[in-house]
Amino acid sequence: MNLPRPPFIYEHTDAVLFLPDDPNLPAILWGVFPIAPTGPFQEVWRIRQADFGTWTVDSIRVNNPARMQAGRLFWNMPKKLSAVSIEIGETGARAVVGNAPESGSSMISTEKLPPATSGQFEMRLVMPSIAASLTFEKSSSAVEAWMADAGSRMVKGRVLHLGGRAVLSAPVPVLAAAV
Repeated sequence: MNLPRPPFIYEHTDAVLFLPDDPNLPAILWGVFPIAPTGPFQEVWRIRQADFGTWTVDSIRVNNPARMQAGRLFWNMPKKLSAVSIEIGETGARAVVGNAPESGSSMISTEKLPPATSGQFEMRLVMPSIAASLTFEKSSSAVEAWMADAGSRMVKGRVLHLGGRAVLSAPVPVLAAAV
């Protein structure tokens, strides 16, 4: 497969980042990327905050084979190809990962999901031997939210709405990266 080289620029993104109140639980990033170098895709990330602004990636589920291959090849990301369907609306978001909605669905709900109209939001990512950054052009303020997973577990936290243009930087070896 002929893959474009990073950095990757995505247009018209729509994403939510759920930050649980319990620091032992992973944060979840759901994103819809309609215009991307590897073609349109949707992803669900499980990430953990290493320190302020720096994140490690536990897992990524993606519905585009080229996106999965590029993430593994260039950034050493733990991507798995899955059926992913994401809907983001005024009062929250819903993601279904896998073929059975009841076994892999999660939902984030809030009174009102603010629009992504404020300044940019950057996440510094650290994977084994590689560092990069994912920057969204627009973000919202964080609002209180609840996330329910397929097991009906309710988790309290905060959610940010992200969007506009997003850029995933070219990878940098961790030894040379300022993390």
